[in-house]
Amino acid sequence: MAAGACLYGPCLPTLFSLSPVYFSPTIWWLISLRFLQGAAASGAAVLAPGLIRGLFSELGAMRAISAMGSIEALVPGLAPIMGLWLYSAYGWESTFTITAILVSIVCVIVILRPKLIPSVGTKKQTGQGSYLALLKNTTYIRYAMGHALTVGGLIAFVFTAPAVIIETMGGTIEDFILMQMVGVATFFVAANTTGSLVKKWGAETIIMLGTLVCVGATLILIAYALWGPNKPQHLVAMFWVLNTGVGLRAGPCFVSALKAAVDDDDRASALMILSITAIIALATAALAPLISLGLLALTITTFLIVVPALLLMIYIKPVNSTVGPQTTP
Repeated sequence: MAAGACLYGPCLPTLFSLSPVYFSPTIWWLISLRFLQGAAASGAAVLAPGLIRGLFSELGAMRAISAMGSIEALVPGLAPIMGLWLYSAYGWESTFTITAILVSIVCVIVILRPKLIPSVGTKKQTGQGSYLALLKNTTYIRYAMGHALTVGGLIAFVFTAPAVIIETMGGTIEDFILMQMVGVATFFVAANTTGSLVKKWGAETIIMLGTLVCVGATLILIAYALWGPNKPQHLVAMFWVLNTGVGLRAGPCFVSALKAAVDDDDRASALMILSITAIIALATAALAPLISLGLLALTITTFLIVVPALLLMIYIKPVNSTVGPQTTP
């Protein structure tokens, strides 16, 4: 997947962004072509962290990956608003057309200026690693699964929240959008302050702090679900805490996982992304029949996803980091 994305990545997403619109006689064709669209676009998510780690120092990589994560967080925050407007104004086909146009622009730029893609990063791939070796590497699991659990728990909450808000809390989609926009804003701020915090306090301290904030946020949400008045407007005042915790730990934890993988960056990154996707899929599937139970089922499930990340931090030995109070970027 990664090699194919390197070779054809700039052009394949364009083809598969347009094809659902023009070549989908049935819903199953649409699903199949969307699958190919996702596969074509997945290479960047796998390769980018390794490339970034090759371009920067350890602290610089933490800052860069945190910044990349904060930009990526804007997409689910803004997508509901943009998608609703495009659908109302131009129909469902417009989302695919806009995606194809944007990816085509990137495709042309990469073809005309191929040197814009760094040649570094592959030096981190020795060819001696394997997914099985990563799964046996407990230090890698400490960071990779911790990252997958916290990010996956957050996204699973976001994916399920609209149904819970509308069906059990008497809210509207506007309540969800406001909650999500505030959450994305706090994630953005937290992620982009991580570099300074890591420089002063060290990566392990910030990862643990972010983990504790995540667990604390889920406990706050559970308490509200048990004893609160069940108003969707109140989620705006609480959900940002979970976003802040994930924003604090995401960059340092991702880089620490790559470092623990011992120069097997591409596989390490791919396994983390696969784990996040699996956790989101399993959590949303498990929550689907429980939506009628309301916010309590959602918050307890999120807690059960997030709390193992804290246990991993406590019981597995950390990687040695060169980033600390006296480190320069």
